[in-house]
Amino acid sequence: MGDGAASQGMSAFCSLDASDGASCLTGSLVMAAFSAPATAVSVGLFAAAPLGQEPIAQELLSADGTWSFDTSTLAPGPEWSHYYVEISAQFGLAGTVTRVIGPLSVSSMGGPATVRLQPAHVEVLESAAEGGSMQFRSASAHVFDPATGREITDGTAVVAIGVGATSIPMPWDANAMAYDVTPSPSLDAQPTYSMTLSHPALGPTPTTLELVADLTALNGAITSPAADAIVDGGPIEVAWQPATAADFVQVDIFQPTDAQVGDAGPDWDPNPVYASPTPDDANTTQEIVPAGTLAQSGSALVNVVYTFATCPATADGCVYSGTVVAETITVVGADAGEP
Repeated sequence: MGDGAASQGMSAFCSLDASDGASCLTGSLVMAAFSAPATAVSVGLFAAAPLGQEPIAQELLSADGTWSFDTSTLAPGPEWSHYYVEISAQFGLAGTVTRVIGPLSVSSMGGPATVRLQPAHVEVLESAAEGGSMQFRSASAHVFDPATGREITDGTAVVAIGVGATSIPMPWDANAMAYDVTPSPSLDAQPTYSMTLSHPALGPTPTTLELVADLTALNGAITSPAADAIVDGGPIEVAWQPATAADFVQVDIFQPTDAQVGDAGPDWDPNPVYASPTPDDANTTQEIVPAGTLAQSGSALVNVVYTFATCPATADGCVYSGTVVAETITVVGADAGEP
């Protein structure tokens, strides 16, 4: 466990004079699933779902297993409703196990959050086309040995996810270095999912993890380029309406597998010719696609995906739910995409 010291320049501890807790986000960590002691546990606070960005505050877990952040000292402040906390337990050189909870707000927490660190980091991805129903797209799991904290990467764990009444195996994916599944066709999204893990290191009975989803679709729109716009290949401004409930936004552009478009419409290549280098935060409303990206004349599909994460402390992982808004444009010119 940590020794209670905070990372210098990154701390935002709650104190007794912090309006009697009116601006505090607090919680405790339970590590009963691990027999190995953590050598250090850091806790980071984020203003959106953590996706590699720096935390707005960070501290080491206190010796009594608790953490706290005074949001009155931070932007965006105590009224913000989309805080997330990422807990990272380090087991020496063996590895690090992380857990994310959120969205959190001071007004809705109703007291300290109790977080269970499980021997797995699990995620589910859902998405819906604008006006469509949410679909289960994929799931992934990183499984750890509770006795050492080392990740089980030899493919010997047995992992499955329950999607409604259907249990779907999640085999080891050496490319993704995770146990995962992407069903085709996709399945109807569910309000809850159960994931089971089996491995000798986890004990004689399977470990069951629960995930909770929010099936709400977000409202958004692409403002540039316009639907059916004709572009010369770039640079191209892609702009969209903000969605305050989103944690991040992703831009993807697709072109057909063949430059010719039949009567049935384009057969879109599933691999985008452009994808946001990093997800945009919810305050960003545009990206510039570099010249030369759309090198093929003909149709192109512009997708903007608004995504939010549901990671309640009472569950065991995160469900990422995205709403896709789309426009079709036309790229013209034999040298389309050349500057």
